[in-house]
Amino acid sequence: MIGMTSGHTNKLWRSEILEGLSRVTKTPLIHEKFATMDGEAAIAGIEVLLNLHHAPHPWDDPWRSIVVEHPMRDA
Repeated sequence: MIGMTSGHTNKLWRSEILEGLSRVTKTPLIHEKFATMDGEAAIAGIEVLLNLHHAPHPWDDPWRSIVVEHPMRDA
């Protein structure tokens, strides 16, 4: 997520869209939902973020490195 947004200027962070999103997430009902989010829901949210369109290079390189060069099990 940071990689996909790092190329944007300060104009994005001060935009009306993010201001509106901030207001929505600060409403008590929605804020409570995020506050009680468990690990399973967090993983589902991460999967949604990973499926967003982005330029694969260089952001996919660390993931590929982890899976190929450093698998979970040693030989």
